[in-house]
Amino acid sequence: MAYFLGLGINSVQLENLMVDFFNLFIVSLYILQYRSELFNKTMGKVFWKFPLPTDEPEFWNRCDERTKKHIIWLSDPLPLSDPSYDKLKEEL
Repeated sequence: MAYFLGLGINSVQLENLMVDFFNLFIVSLYILQYRSELFNKTMGKVFWKFPLPTDEPEFWNRCDERTKKHIIWLSDPLPLSDPSYDKLKEEL
């Protein structure tokens, strides 16, 4: 109640603030030392719009093979009953 009235901070609240500060300090040190996996990712190319397989070859050829594979799958996804999914399940 004293916290809401502005008369002072309760000792339990002060201990909780110290624990929160310590947690933030440790997490910050870990991220700055070992880096987050999100920071380690790099982008190869940026597209405003992914080309479709029916687009002109100059747009389609700028993609690498992995991107082409994903774009083809997005334009015509396989049904779950396709046998290639069973092959993937065995690999995983």
